[in-house]
Amino acid sequence: MCRMVARTGMTKIDRGASMPTADQDPGVHRVLRGHILPDDPRLAVRDRLIAFRRMHRKQHPDIPDRYRDRPMALLVGLIVQGPMHYEVAWRFVDALIEALGHLDAEKLKATSVEDILTNIMTCAPKPRFPLRAAKTIHDFATTVVDEFSGDAGGVWLGRPVLDVIRTLDALFGVGPGIAHMTVQVLNDEMDYDPGPGGFRMMDMKPDTHAARVFHRAGLVASIDPEASVRAARVLNPAYPGDLDWGAWKIGHDHCHSGVPACEWCPLSDICPRIGVAAG
Repeated sequence: MCRMVARTGMTKIDRGASMPTADQDPGVHRVLRGHILPDDPRLAVRDRLIAFRRMHRKQHPDIPDRYRDRPMALLVGLIVQGPMHYEVAWRFVDALIEALGHLDAEKLKATSVEDILTNIMTCAPKPRFPLRAAKTIHDFATTVVDEFSGDAGGVWLGRPVLDVIRTLDALFGVGPGIAHMTVQVLNDEMDYDPGPGGFRMMDMKPDTHAARVFHRAGLVASIDPEASVRAARVLNPAYPGDLDWGAWKIGHDHCHSGVPACEWCPLSDICPRIGVAAG
């Protein structure tokens, strides 16, 4: 899912909050008593994003095969993706393991943030914010040791999705956006079962690309991460995060911030192209 050129942070949103009315939030227009109207054109966009994801997601895995049986490295590679392209993040994990000689939770907990940072600075590539990455990795290793007896797989295996999200969200430098993205990837690629009703709790992670697609496709009134999250919940309450990967991929590959390649976009025949200059 992950996965992005720059998957930026997301403001925490209260999932228990009532859905705003159209007057309160123009990004969730044409909503009646919390339900989308059946003739809303946004439903066609929703269905196309979901179909696109299900058709192409498996062809674009996030987790490299070499880390599928190494849960510590796997989760480090996911939680550092906030400011890093996903492919760069995995190359960074490769380099960090080479620099440290390991990626063991007990050893990382016993290593100071300063020493982790020193090793990160020798990596190529390295994170855009090396100190933040060092703190995140140290905090994660400490959590794995203190709460999961050193087994990083325990972070998700057999746990309800909200518990997994809370664990990840509490880590330094991670936050709800990367937490939700991580559980999506774990479900897609590691057969993680989010538990009864778990998919309803899995939000999209609206980065620059996804939020831009949501706006141009008429799902929200402006490029607004919080409005995008609310719109996804209204449009696809059974699994709001199902809209995430398709929007990100289309934004990354076609719906560029400058001149979008609309003719190649999977939404080209149904997108209102809001804010896109004609020509």
